[in-house]
Amino acid sequence: MKCCTLALLVKVLLACVGHAQGLERPLPAVLDTAGNSVNIVAMSDTSPVIAVRFLGSMCTHCMQQLSLMKQYTQQLRALGARVVAFSQNDVSECREVSKQYGFADDVFLLCSDADNRCSRSFGTTITERDSSITELHGLRIFLNRRVVFEHYSMTPFMDIPRLLAILSRKSH
Repeated sequence: MKCCTLALLVKVLLACVGHAQGLERPLPAVLDTAGNSVNIVAMSDTSPVIAVRFLGSMCTHCMQQLSLMKQYTQQLRALGARVVAFSQNDVSECREVSKQYGFADDVFLLCSDADNRCSRSFGTTITERDSSITELHGLRIFLNRRVVFEHYSMTPFMDIPRLLAILSRKSH
């Protein structure tokens, strides 16, 4: 994995400014553990959605992030929020990981983005000029098809109380 170039960082920052202003940007669908198509942005019509792009079940830091989020299941449920975590894992791997970690189906959806189309649109899988691939962790909160918070990094976002505070403010 190579570090982001300055040009790439500028591109990501400009995209973030657009999202922070609430501009809509469609994302390709991902597949849930049953193989059904999931439209992350459209889900936010009925409930806040925390979309998490993680690097897959082999990434221990990513799994720590999801396990930490799981500890806040009751608070997320009380806020009516859904977590849609997607990676390049295939559908069967997502199903196995979801069972293994005991994610509550009414709050957590582990989804497959096997072709990385959603990740590329999310801005977290980037092809560099030398054709190498940079993989970032990403998180966005969607509310009524608007981005109200986003974070991109080489490491997963772990400040779950901050996410809950943002959701609490937005739900009032």
